[in-house]
Amino acid sequence: MRNSFLGVSAAAMLAGLLSAAGATPAFAQDAQAKDEQDGIPEIVVTAQKREESLQDVPLAVTSLSEESLKSRGVSGAEDLRTQVPNLSFSRTTVDNFNVQIRGIGTPLVDPSADSAVGIHVNNVPLTTSRIGDTDFFDVERVEVLRGPQGTLYGRNATAGVVNVITAKPKRDFSASLTAGMGNYGEMKFTGYVNAPLGNMFSLRAAGYYLSREGYSQNTFTGNDADDRKLWATRLTLGFEPASGFRSYLMWEHFYENDRRQSSSRLACTPDPGPATVGGVATNPVTRGLLSQGCLPGSLYSPAALGAPNTLGTIEGIIGLLTGTINNNFNAGVSQSTDYRQFASAIDPKYRARNDLVELNLEWDVAPGLQFSSLTSYSEDHSYRRAAVPTHIPTNRFNTTALTPGGVLSDPQLGSITFPQSFQIIKNDTTQWTQELRLQSDFDGPINFNVGGIYIDYETEADFYLVTSSFNLLSRVQNLGGAGIYIDPNPEPDGTGHNYLRNYRPYHLEAKAAFGELYYRPVETLTLTLGLRYTDDLKRGTDYPSMLLQPGRGLVAGAQLEAQFQEVTGRFNIDWKPDLGFTDSSMFYLSASRGYKGGGFNQPAAAALVNVPATYRPEFVNALEGGMKNTLFDGRLVFNATAFYYDYKGFQISKFANLIPVNENVDASVYGAEIETIIQPVRNLRLNATLGLLHSEIGNSSSIDLLNRTQGDPTLTLVKSTQANCVISTTSAAAILTAINAGTLPASALVGVCGGALAGSFGAVPTAGRAANLKGNELPNAPKWTLSVGAQYRLDISTSWSATLRGDYYQQGRSFNRIYNSPVDLVKGWRNLNLSLRVAHEPSQFDVNFYIRNVTDEQAILSGPAAGLNDINGLGTSLFVNAPRTYGMSLTKRF
Repeated sequence: MRNSFLGVSAAAMLAGLLSAAGATPAFAQDAQAKDEQDGIPEIVVTAQKREESLQDVPLAVTSLSEESLKSRGVSGAEDLRTQVPNLSFSRTTVDNFNVQIRGIGTPLVDPSADSAVGIHVNNVPLTTSRIGDTDFFDVERVEVLRGPQGTLYGRNATAGVVNVITAKPKRDFSASLTAGMGNYGEMKFTGYVNAPLGNMFSLRAAGYYLSREGYSQNTFTGNDADDRKLWATRLTLGFEPASGFRSYLMWEHFYENDRRQSSSRLACTPDPGPATVGGVATNPVTRGLLSQGCLPGSLYSPAALGAPNTLGTIEGIIGLLTGTINNNFNAGVSQSTDYRQFASAIDPKYRARNDLVELNLEWDVAPGLQFSSLTSYSEDHSYRRAAVPTHIPTNRFNTTALTPGGVLSDPQLGSITFPQSFQIIKNDTTQWTQELRLQSDFDGPINFNVGGIYIDYETEADFYLVTSSFNLLSRVQNLGGAGIYIDPNPEPDGTGHNYLRNYRPYHLEAKAAFGELYYRPVETLTLTLGLRYTDDLKRGTDYPSMLLQPGRGLVAGAQLEAQFQEVTGRFNIDWKPDLGFTDSSMFYLSASRGYKGGGFNQPAAAALVNVPATYRPEFVNALEGGMKNTLFDGRLVFNATAFYYDYKGFQISKFANLIPVNENVDASVYGAEIETIIQPVRNLRLNATLGLLHSEIGNSSSIDLLNRTQGDPTLTLVKSTQANCVISTTSAAAILTAINAGTLPASALVGVCGGALAGSFGAVPTAGRAANLKGNELPNAPKWTLSVGAQYRLDISTSWSATLRGDYYQQGRSFNRIYNSPVDLVKGWRNLNLSLRVAHEPSQFDVNFYIRNVTDEQAILSGPAAGLNDINGLGTSLFVNAPRTYGMSLTKRF
């Protein structure tokens, strides 16, 4: 039993360390039956769909066992960035996330967007998953492959693959239960039971439960936010009627219901608007209507603790038009310096449910030849409700016929005294996949792995923006007989025209054939040729927003369709020479081409920011070379890799009238990854990884919503009830002169973006001047990442041992958006985790104590690349790290 525990200790130490050019060893609990002084043990993975040593895989792959995940404090996908060089994780919303590898990810907010990093569970590609929301529980390992994938996996991925491999049923009985508790009232339970059922069947049942209080606080309501209350279960039935046939049927269920919010809060450097335009003075009202709400100032400046100029938001514009407000309600507002405090009249609400069913069949049809079938079905449903502002104004509505006593009665918002709004986002998805594969393992020089896949994916994305201003304007227009239906239900039913609803159904049919051929002319040399053909057919329906339009409900518009067909592949050569001074060495060089399909934009929104109705696919032409070395009788591992990407058509989102639209830019990426493991003395292991990354956008341009004029004094920004626009400063000055003279009302400025004054004042509206992006960095692509770990095991007695572990992670600065302006800069940040595990091997019992974020650092992790929009004043939503957490857990194995 003592030796078994030493194997676990080795697993915790080595997992995730060979991530750069190749592998991060990971170990099952019983992987080793030898002492730690015998060196770094070998681990077998299936990154290339066959069992092989991690050090023999000519790919950049990280593999972490469940024991390694626990010891390193890796709870879920978000923590993978601390273990995988050049991997970053950012949130786009509460139920969407962006994993980036080597600068390539999916900063898109669009139903028709594919993921650059493929998310898989047991090799099943998941278009929608909960991998970013729950812990890894009862898994064999988590594998992260870096670089374009497509010839080995069923779905294309330009950046890499995260593959979660769950624990399978075994023929012997076993069980485990872990109960944990920590600060913020955290209670966590995980466990499994594995039971044989006769000679042919075996069943494994696993579960996970988490409940804790929120890290954030709503200072207006006094309630916390970002709490977690979720649970997940997994049942896996194994069936082996004969030695050459195996099958697994798995059902996984996830459910969450809490107050998790989409971001920590809003950052804004208030924009007061121009005092003069072309030498013509503005007044308080016109100055506000020429404000964009927030300026592109640094997120770290004290000025960023302000709030958007109310007159630069949809609430302020309509308030002016209806006479219910006449000034900037947010003047003087200052938010807390604590990123985890916000003020909102509405507490967030979040619900999510996911079900995944997989059937995996494997048949050894002949010696060295295996046929497999992988079938899956998944459903995902989510609901999010959150207030848009993160501040509370001190003013109240004017007393008018619509707001008697300064109070507005709104069917969705209730009785309110100042402008309010909230968003509702609903997503419902289903996916079917069927993959067939035939692969060989012959003794001769030639082997192969070929397959095909069919994916049928459907989603309904439903977005609501409910604002007091829309209700006000609906009532005003109805007084004139407009016939706008006002939904009377507190929870919108989708039929009202007194709120903005963006409904986007989408259907993907994807077919692909793929395979690899392996040729080994001599024992030390292997050549790999992989090819793939992909056919993506994407369909959708455009449902124009009926906001403030007569009638009730939505009316289907144009049918949207885009089809993409591509051939991609890779060539790899690996060489395993006998160098004499190493235990083993491998060198490899590969060239590959990655592909990710394009999609379509909603026509009306795309026209507002000058982007095409269809955005292009992404392509990555990648060159990579690496080496893997084991030295000094297995006491030292040194791996390194270097890569260069020619990146065509990088897809990026931004908002137009609260609707995401997508465009393409080109870039180049290159970098290196180095890692080492050393065991200088018995029971002590040290590890370090370093990722270096350089990304540079090529000859591309795009309109920056935060800087539409690009500093050109001949252009002036004007607000609108939809997207902002730009007109000539000469025309703007002429309009202001007429307003100052009393020949035009100040509200005339609101109609400029619709072309209302183009004839009289020559005010021809445009989306703005595009920013030159050449030389800018890709978003969420830090220049460097560093992780260092150390673990020491003290043998207290023949039965008791204590293992102390520390893990330090740091990354360099990065940018949120492709524009690389001061508002996009995210400073580098660091994290330190400590743990102490005390184990009694005879009873298979251990106690684990942990502290995460030991220094309690408060860091901005990211701001969504597509999170800015004109309607709410262009504030930046922030995602911040978790505060210092600590606790303990007890584990009993049977």
